[in-house]
Amino acid sequence: MSRFFHQRFGCYGLTLPLGRGRQLELWLAPRHAFIPRHVHPHIRSTLIFLGGTMAWWRDEQPGKLMTWRHIGRTFDVAPHCAHAAMTFGWFGLFANFERWLPGAPMTSAAVDLELTEAPCSALPASGSPLPAPCFLP
Repeated sequence: MSRFFHQRFGCYGLTLPLGRGRQLELWLAPRHAFIPRHVHPHIRSTLIFLGGTMAWWRDEQPGKLMTWRHIGRTFDVAPHCAHAAMTFGWFGLFANFERWLPGAPMTSAAVDLELTEAPCSALPASGSPLPAPCFLP
């Protein structure tokens, strides 16, 4: 793609540089998108839910289901913290406020990404229904 437009796991992202090692990425995850368990080695993120229906997992915590009534909810993801996501319904929309570690080249969360083997707690297979341990935040 380009420095500002990214695509990964069927999702589409737009990068907005903010300066001083920070940037904001806006992401659209289409129907049934599945973002597998992964880490970002050089990014401290704050994920901000903006709309749709999504389940998010972090480390070994149970999944959190986000719906329209959760717009604006956030959760922090430290560097090397495993997390994953999945959409339900028509789409999911979220922002990633990124603080890059000193000396790391600023690219995109879609580029600074390493898949991890071990599953997040109760992480479903792609396209499967929401697991029982999910809860609303």
